[in-house]
Amino acid sequence: MRHAIQKHLGIVTVAWTMAMFLTVWPALAQAGTAISSAAKARGPIQVFVLVGDENMLEQGVIGSSGSQPKPGTLQAVVAHNPKYAFLRGKDGKWVTRHDVVVYDLDPILNNTKAAGHYLQVGDVPYGGRPTKHCIGPELMFGTIMGRHFKQPVLIVRFAALPSPWFAEGSRSLGHDFLPPTSRGSEAITGGWDVIHFNWGIWDAMYFSKSSRYYQGHGNTTSVADYENNLRKLVARLKLTGAKLIFANTTPIWKGPPGRPNGDVNAFNAVAKKLMEENGVTYENLNALVPPNGTPKNHNVHAVGNLAPQVTKDILAAIASRKHNCRPLPRVLMIGDSITGTYVKRVMYNLDGKADVYMIPTNGEGTWFGLRKINDWLQPKQYLLSGDSYLELVDGLRSTFKHLGKVFPGYHGQGYKLDGLVWFQGTDDCKSNAMTAAYQTNLVNLIGDLRKDLHAPRLPVVVAAIPPASVWQRANAEKVFKAQMAVGNPRKYPAFAGNVASIDTNSDRYAKDQCPGGRDLFDGNADSYLKLGSQMAKAMLHLLAAEHAALPKGANGASRR
Repeated sequence: MRHAIQKHLGIVTVAWTMAMFLTVWPALAQAGTAISSAAKARGPIQVFVLVGDENMLEQGVIGSSGSQPKPGTLQAVVAHNPKYAFLRGKDGKWVTRHDVVVYDLDPILNNTKAAGHYLQVGDVPYGGRPTKHCIGPELMFGTIMGRHFKQPVLIVRFAALPSPWFAEGSRSLGHDFLPPTSRGSEAITGGWDVIHFNWGIWDAMYFSKSSRYYQGHGNTTSVADYENNLRKLVARLKLTGAKLIFANTTPIWKGPPGRPNGDVNAFNAVAKKLMEENGVTYENLNALVPPNGTPKNHNVHAVGNLAPQVTKDILAAIASRKHNCRPLPRVLMIGDSITGTYVKRVMYNLDGKADVYMIPTNGEGTWFGLRKINDWLQPKQYLLSGDSYLELVDGLRSTFKHLGKVFPGYHGQGYKLDGLVWFQGTDDCKSNAMTAAYQTNLVNLIGDLRKDLHAPRLPVVVAAIPPASVWQRANAEKVFKAQMAVGNPRKYPAFAGNVASIDTNSDRYAKDQCPGGRDLFDGNADSYLKLGSQMAKAMLHLLAAEHAALPKGANGASRR
């Protein structure tokens, strides 16, 4: 095998895995158009969790059918490589596996909590989002696992695609996925040094009577009610003792569901007067937005780069205080998706200068803020673990509890959590501090997930990022080495046989062999086929080692 898997699993593991592949690959070549779960043996559903950033999702371009498909598309790969002929059935259509289900757990990607879909090639609908004509590592990972196990397979995926307006999909281990052990003691002292906040877009926007946000008039909040609500919120925020910065409301462009910018100006005039009365810094972000928005096809998020001004104002606020939290000042950002357009850049601008946190939900309008403000201001929820870590753990617990809503045809047979695959790291490369802490954080993540999921020896595969594909090349090299080190049994003996690291560098192709994309592999479908195969092979190595280590007659625990 030309891909680098940490070789520490022993002769029994390798022999078992090679025997499995001699069986699996011929079977793959004979796969039909639709592979049903009906013939699968009754027993617990085999569950695998795929966690990461946008590179864990469908980014490999399928392409359109034609005599000369574009290089690197799935159409071209299958046409020129007989090894992947099994992806098409005898009728020439892409194969669908009804014995493997993919469920998107991420609340951004699957915001309607839609049930899982069968493993397939082609347009896959995301809950509440447009379809995406691409494949990801789940295709080969699920295919290999589906062929290997006698029981149906469930792939629970936790990842999100970045929006063109703000990087929701790009998440860091050093902040978003930060595990509880990395946070330290629960004895949290101190509060907030700076609170940067905004309400306005959701108050000023127009919603129809059918909308759940409609409050009896065109704007969801009248200007008078907005002033009254905002006055109460400012009074509550002042009790924290933090330096307050209010970011005014950016333009709402004409057209549904927006209203002319004149409405926004009325809201901003009220807010400016109120902030001046209370000694709160008034940040005029509205004036910084390019005329008519950017890019050309604008929407409410087309505000340009507001991070430099926000960073400048936060640094000034920190400097104005006599005493700040140690080791770094704490900054809380309260806002909606407009704040989301610049919060990541602000975090990186303040790397090593301040710890920046954002509320775990969209701030919506002032009416919502009044209901949630006391919860949002509690430092403990931000300081003990990252939001994405909590969403992952809570989401998995809910998934296992409600498998009937997730897995089509579930009839109470229970489940067995077999393993987790981690493929993430590019976001941490933007921060020197996160890069330096990556290895420690990843070790803690594995330990904390095992504890919180009640799976003390949960097999974990770490797919190390290819540094050459990351802009921050120097930091990417460090993150890559950290990821590979975690799978080294000499460095981490406790992980021997239950954690493996794989090198994904050899999955890359030259740009002229790729259809293009914003991902680590320039949209090359073969890269994602190879990546999924690597992940599956490494996972089966670990499962073989786990099987060999079990006492005679023992089986892995199933849950119902």
